[in-house]
Amino acid sequence: MIVSFDRRIREIVDGHIDPRGGSPYWIERARERAIKPGDIRNREDLARFGLMDGAMLEKRPLEDFIPRRLLSDRTPLILAETGGTLGKNRRTVYTDGEFQTAFIDPWGRAARASGVPDGLSWLYVGPGA
Repeated sequence: MIVSFDRRIREIVDGHIDPRGGSPYWIERARERAIKPGDIRNREDLARFGLMDGAMLEKRPLEDFIPRRLLSDRTPLILAETGGTLGKNRRTVYTDGEFQTAFIDPWGRAARASGVPDGLSWLYVGPGA
C-alpha cells in the first residue's frame, strides 16, 4: 500500500512525540516547542521543531532517539552509520521495512535498469541517506 508523504510524516512524528511510547529526545523537544501529537500535518510543519543540534547525537544515548514502543516491542532494528561526507559520522537506525524501502528497493530497481544480473550476491559499498 502506498502512503502519502504527508501521512507518513504525521505517523512518524506522532510516534516519536507520543508521551507513552515515543522517544525521550523528541518528547522533550515537542514539549519545549509546545507541539502535541497531531500538530505536525506535513513537511512544512516540521519547521516548528527548529534545527536539531547535531551534537545531541553524540551526547545522548541512541535509545533516546528511538520510540520506546519499538524498543519494548523488540522490533528488529538495523543500526547504520553515515560516511561523514557532510561532517562527522552519524548513527542512524531503521526498521527492516524502512531499510528495505530506503535502500534495498531503490538499489534493486537501479541495478535491474543497469543490467546487473539477478540471483547473485552483491556487496554494496556506497552512500546512504
